[in-house]
Amino acid sequence: APYWQQRYGFSPVCSVNYWSGDNPCAAVGMGLLNSGDILVSLGTSDTCLCVLPSMPLSPPPSAFIFPHPVKPRSYIAMLVYTNGDVTRRAVKGDRSWDEFSDSLRLSSPGNYLTLFTSTQEILPALEQGDPITVKIDNKDDSKVTFNRIEGLPRDGPDYSSCRAVVEERALSMRYYINSEVAPGILEQFPEGKLLVTGGGSRNEQIRQVFSDVFGRSVVALHSPDAAALGAAYKAMLATAKHRGTLKEGEQLLQDHISATENTSRNFPDTSNSAIYGRISQSYAAFERVLRGERGR
Repeated sequence: APYWQQRYGFSPVCSVNYWSGDNPCAAVGMGLLNSGDILVSLGTSDTCLCVLPSMPLSPPPSAFIFPHPVKPRSYIAMLVYTNGDVTRRAVKGDRSWDEFSDSLRLSSPGNYLTLFTSTQEILPALEQGDPITVKIDNKDDSKVTFNRIEGLPRDGPDYSSCRAVVEERALSMRYYINSEVAPGILEQFPEGKLLVTGGGSRNEQIRQVFSDVFGRSVVALHSPDAAALGAAYKAMLATAKHRGTLKEGEQLLQDHISATENTSRNFPDTSNSAIYGRISQSYAAFERVLRGERGR
């Protein structure tokens, strides 16, 4: 438009491209390009983003859905949780992070589920309150059951509050992504990435729980300027398309993202993944307990 040329000196032949928000651009900057790719951000609040091959016919109320900034006809679903790092630190208490990690490593998976809410939770919508714990029965059977118990079990080989606060978050993310947002997407795209970032991602034992729950290898990322980087990628692809070199631009993007992925990688323990897979199929029953006691 002449106004922009006269006011700001834009070239009359410059290309104009539509833009995206910070969350979608951050997803691109951290490498979420293909269907089934998942990013978990463990910060003050926790988020989980997943690339979808199409728009859900009935978008679930549990997730925000964005058009993918650089993949036409693809979308990104985002889950948001309030109780993130502050809650994990509250559970850690006076223990060091090494002691937190030891508690995770030395306890067995899938014996209990505990939800900790140091503040109101968004997903599901719950009031702040004391921890809610259920004992998991038949974890080695297809018919997992949950039995409500009062208080918290004593930390030991069968129960770890440190494990519980991480397990519950990972299982919740898996449940919502794979059952409500895009049913079966983990099985449909088994080669999809599982990327983790944020302060919690620096802990190897936390990464291991997410790897076991999702049944995927985990790559830890350090991308402090991911939103700006994703916006730059988007501008690069727009320029490449304008010049007729889109294929080369897409390959450059893939190569650059592959080169930025950290070598901090965890691989799933298949026996733990099998346990978590069975629990996740019954996770909705645990949510009914939570909503019944604390729903808002």
